[in-house]
Amino acid sequence: MMLLLALTPGASVTQASPLGRSDLAPLAASVPGEPLTLNAQQSQEIAVLVTFIRAYNAGHVRTALSLFIPYPGWSDCDYRRGVVVVGDTKASLRRWLQQRAADHDRLDLGNVVVGAPGTHVLGVTFKRRTSDTLRSLGRLRGITPTLGAKVIFDGRTGATIRPAIDRFANGPFGGDSSTLATCRIQRPVAR
Repeated sequence: MMLLLALTPGASVTQASPLGRSDLAPLAASVPGEPLTLNAQQSQEIAVLVTFIRAYNAGHVRTALSLFIPYPGWSDCDYRRGVVVVGDTKASLRRWLQQRAADHDRLDLGNVVVGAPGTHVLGVTFKRRTSDTLRSLGRLRGITPTLGAKVIFDGRTGATIRPAIDRFANGPFGGDSSTLATCRIQRPVAR
């Protein structure tokens, strides 16, 4: 069976080493031009991630919500206030998604790092993030987020069960003060 992935232009997927110390281990030695091998669960998780990003970018809150477990965890940067925001309920996720949709927030997918088989984790980087808030802070073309997102799935397996997102960590939750500074946007200096 051949697996084809359709990602946004410029996006890529890599396989993490199963021997790493964390769920998102350093990349295994990859061979340029060789196909990436994913198991069925990993390919389903990537498909759910891409569906989520498309729904997020289109402001389709109901579709985005349907991809999460009943008690999801999430985090993100509130760039206007320069703080991390977190939630752990469907209601808080709905409010956050509605706020992001109203702010015309968009995430341009960069790279996806696939966790070791059985870990149900994806690491995601974004090439660009744009929103009305970022534009109002002087970032007319948006920003390139310095931190990636960690997406954890519920761990159910099977060809007939679509994995659901358990955690979407797009903010430096639990980070030290230098990591938390990534949520602060400095206004560009006028020349």
